[in-house]
Amino acid sequence: MNPLIETIVSPDPALRNRPFRALCEQFSAPELLQACTELDQFRRGAENLYERVRASLFLYAAYRFVLQEIGRASCRERV
Repeated sequence: MNPLIETIVSPDPALRNRPFRALCEQFSAPELLQACTELDQFRRGAENLYERVRASLFLYAAYRFVLQEIGRASCRERV
């Protein structure tokens, strides 16, 4: 299961309360984009408001912060 979705739906506090950045560190940029696509599909189909809101926040953080940092790091590596 997608670790981002697993974090949202898990009843286990140890999984549900994992830091978002720590989850994203396991992904390369293309893998994170794929995980975000799956998360967006999950968000659109979720009936639970908490799950939809948390998925929206994860998507915002991934696109606004994590993917930009990955992009900057890869640019620095090429220089």
